[in-house]
Amino acid sequence: MGADLLVVGGGVIGASVALRCADEGAAVVIVDRAVPATASLAAGAMLSVFSEVSASDGLARQDLDVRERLAGRDGYADWLLRICELSGRDVPVSPGIFVIANPDGEDDAAEVDTIQAAAVRAGRPADRIAGRDIPGLNPSRRMPAFTALHLPDEASLDAAVLHAALGAALRAHPGVRVVDGGVERIELDEVGVTAHLDAGADIGAARAVLAGGVGTNRVLAASSLDLGLPPLVSGRGVSLLVRSTAMFPTAVRTPNRGFACGLHVVPRADGVLYIGATNRLSTLPGDADLPTLAEIASLIDGAAHQIAGVLAGAGLVATRVGHRPVTLDRLPLVGTTSDERVLVATGTYRNGIVLAPRIGEMIAGELRTPGALRGHPFDPRREVVGDALDAVVGRASRSLVASLEQPGGHLPFGREEDVRLFIAAALPALLGLDGPHGEQRRAIAQRLLRQTPTEESIPLLFDLMTRQR
Repeated sequence: MGADLLVVGGGVIGASVALRCADEGAAVVIVDRAVPATASLAAGAMLSVFSEVSASDGLARQDLDVRERLAGRDGYADWLLRICELSGRDVPVSPGIFVIANPDGEDDAAEVDTIQAAAVRAGRPADRIAGRDIPGLNPSRRMPAFTALHLPDEASLDAAVLHAALGAALRAHPGVRVVDGGVERIELDEVGVTAHLDAGADIGAARAVLAGGVGTNRVLAASSLDLGLPPLVSGRGVSLLVRSTAMFPTAVRTPNRGFACGLHVVPRADGVLYIGATNRLSTLPGDADLPTLAEIASLIDGAAHQIAGVLAGAGLVATRVGHRPVTLDRLPLVGTTSDERVLVATGTYRNGIVLAPRIGEMIAGELRTPGALRGHPFDPRREVVGDALDAVVGRASRSLVASLEQPGGHLPFGREEDVRLFIAAALPALLGLDGPHGEQRRAIAQRLLRQTPTEESIPLLFDLMTRQR
């Protein structure tokens, strides 16, 4: 067999799993391409614990998310120290995150109140400050930061620097063998798992961890395996890397908005700034997707008006497109599948970077004590039920209006609420369309909402319906 554990996927989650399990004595093989198109590389890499809390979630769900993210954040210093020891590289961390509220949000005031309350419940600091006290923040007059929070226990880092250090650490670890390539499919037999690579080679191990993000769907489909996993879809995110005279020593972000993680600017190495990020659900993600001009325009407009006008003159260094793995309940899949030979570590959505140390420990714990994760909220064998249609439409209608207005758009006074109410009424009626192409449209809508009953599916449904015209 040759190895105790095969890890499929070399993003931050797969690398964290491989390192942790190797540190505990397992002989690990990790398979990934030398230049992977992972969500990790496209991420803003904010270690957000409280700033990712949303007011639309109940207290129990907020506290669950905070508990798991906090476990990851609290383990970060030791995790990075281990990576730096193995790789001989430094991974700088920029402490603190500022959260700003401005008129562009649907209700930023409520979101900031919710974020602060979540931090207080966890016994962590969340200090109200004036927007003028945030380094680098200089929004337009129509987008002032009317309130803001400083979260000193949060932080940010450079995803590319972290990814490079993880790769060097894996290659330096005596218990890890790194294989450059893609896994076409896996095969189960009485002695373990065999991975068939696209280059024609085979790799065997006693057990495997599928940690390839949204690529997990492709591997399972090619393998003709049903491991009882909940549906996994993709949240496509576009971001920019720019050079500017603007100086942001600390990450600045808005609360979560309109199906996405809000607008954020994150300092990176060599004076580069990261501006992100969009979020659109995709059922067929492509690794080579290019950003659209509309997505780029939305980011530029938001950054210039809500963060600093000088960013409009920034030099564009690069664009990034990532595909975040998302489950219908927005909780990760971590643990043993219906077959004890195959584990999974994916579905981290916007929290993969901060959860990496936590997920590495969880998988190692499951290998030490099989069944340890049974019943955990991340258990991949849990029943995942999407929201009811009326709840999806109710939450999504306002966000859909906001997303249609971007960039910089607005509606006459009172008309936004009229449009929101119209959308809330019209979307359910869409399922009973008559007339030309009615059956085809109804089938598309029903299939999408049956497969992905979440509010993030509403913009995709909107796009699909307009394409049918």
